[in-house]
Amino acid sequence: MAAPVLATKLFAPPLRPNLVLRQRLIDQLNAGSQHKLTLVSAPAGYGKTMLISSWLHETRISSTWLSLDKDDNDPIRFVQYFIAALQKTIPTFGVDLPGMAQGGQPASFDTSINFLINEITGHTDPFILALDDFHVIHSQAVLDIVTVLLERTPSQMHLVLLSRTDPPLPLA
Repeated sequence: MAAPVLATKLFAPPLRPNLVLRQRLIDQLNAGSQHKLTLVSAPAGYGKTMLISSWLHETRISSTWLSLDKDDNDPIRFVQYFIAALQKTIPTFGVDLPGMAQGGQPASFDTSINFLINEITGHTDPFILALDDFHVIHSQAVLDIVTVLLERTPSQMHLVLLSRTDPPLPLA
């Protein structure tokens, strides 16, 4: 049995009272939200997380957050947290695939990822999914999952990757 989902990984960091507003960057994020992906890549301490957190607090688009850690290199755990994050925006997301939602072994990842993409497609309202600390992901299986998501992202989902390095994904 998989470990329970740690709820604190599913919340964007709260805004700090002394937050420096970066309106030019917020405007660029708003303009870029029409595309399927926003990549924010910069060294540690440059304010990536606070920028995206402040943008998500400001935007009218529904959003969800997932803070990644080294343990999320396990594809089953990654999908379990992916489902939990999307359930914050789409409460019924993934309930028809309970094995994966609880961290069980899927019949096949291709089938399961297709199922999850189809579920996202069934949700009509636009939303943003932010994956923070993406630089900790090195597992080829997890990178393959994200690649499939990028290649087949439904129009209502906007993916935001926050990373200290550019991820090894087909971003061209």
